[in-house]
Amino acid sequence: MKSSTLILHDSHPDGLPMVVGCPFKTADATGAFNAAQIEFADGSSTRAQGHVLNPVDRDGAQWIELSFCAKAGGRATATLLMNEPASDVDLAQATEWGAFLQNEFVRVSLDARPDRPPLSFEWRKSAAMPWKPMGSLTPEVLSEQELATVGHGVRKIQVLRNGPIRGQIEICGSLTTRPACQSAGREGKPSLNYRLTVELWAGFDSARVDWRLSHQAPGVPAF
Repeated sequence: MKSSTLILHDSHPDGLPMVVGCPFKTADATGAFNAAQIEFADGSSTRAQGHVLNPVDRDGAQWIELSFCAKAGGRATATLLMNEPASDVDLAQATEWGAFLQNEFVRVSLDARPDRPPLSFEWRKSAAMPWKPMGSLTPEVLSEQELATVGHGVRKIQVLRNGPIRGQIEICGSLTTRPACQSAGREGKPSLNYRLTVELWAGFDSARVDWRLSHQAPGVPAF
């Protein structure tokens, strides 16, 4: 039995999104797997999405990140599901211009093109209804010269987590300030790096966005 025990300190009857690191015996975690079955203390159960966190240690533990919705607190058992078929409903999808996250209610587009918003949100009440724009982030301030030279490399997009339960994508770029004296011909220069991490769960009509800014000035700490 390829199982491990979890202690859940919070839950919700409808399912509370939860991401936990869970150790398994290395011998039990060998083979192909991308999911686990979670059995809660009240007898209910749910499926978890799995992601390997550390390299295989033959003499130790294999830590696996489990993403699931907790329906009951207390002691729970996680059992790895081996050789499960790959999901055909992953939340994250790559495109030629970036990537997007989509579930039944929310679609988040991440765009690497410098003349487009880096992040755009759409929403709908049900799968039978059309998408409606919710809002977007304003593109970085770039001069015409910068737009001509940076091309599609101004932003970098990476899918961090993907599956039928949870998807997570990161977009990184630089913020550019306009010069104080435009008439002098001086161009604005990047002053801050940014990183946005967007996370979406199946069945939820909201998305999570974490952001980080860091100075490009030497010796100035990030915040």
